[in-house]
Amino acid sequence: DIYQGAKMVYVSGILKSGKYPKTDMRQLSLFLSRLKFRPLRWRNEHPYLLVDRLDYVAQQNGATICLEVYGYLRGARFKA
Repeated sequence: DIYQGAKMVYVSGILKSGKYPKTDMRQLSLFLSRLKFRPLRWRNEHPYLLVDRLDYVAQQNGATICLEVYGYLRGARFKA
């Protein structure tokens, strides 16, 4: 285990044909098919912002600069 709940899967290597061994891939597919996916608590309980684009807009007087943020807000609500 790397950390609690993480698992390592051993793959013996790549064959001369450039593919992985079938037995290793069968074992990996069985392992993945038996996994129980749990909801991601941190992501659902904490707000986060995925920024797609940032624009700096300077006013004519040059004293104020406006930062425009485009993207996605996910998770819990931001506190205002």
